[in-house]
Amino acid sequence: MVSGQNFRIIDFAEDTNDLSAISSARTDVNDENCAIIKVYTNLDQLFFETRLGIEGDILQKTGEYWIYVSPREKQLKIIKSGYIPLEYSIPLIVESSKVYKMTLTG
Repeated sequence: MVSGQNFRIIDFAEDTNDLSAISSARTDVNDENCAIIKVYTNLDQLFFETRLGIEGDILQKTGEYWIYVSPREKQLKIIKSGYIPLEYSIPLIVESSKVYKMTLTG
């Protein structure tokens, strides 16, 4: 039996006012503009995986992580030592050049 703390997703939504995916754009292996999932959290030393792959390095800022993902990504796996890994099914269609925000606690 796996034991450890659980992650808790407080919110996940598109941020229509954030243009970071345009001003700090990256493209994926298919030359499509990526979306950014910004994870806002008080947790550190997080690791992330996706089904389609993460493009480039994850940007870590104070209280947030920027994860560049391909359009149509459907899952984000969140990993941290001492926690049960969380495979989060993204509840909407991830679109190119859009920013999505997730609020995460432990």
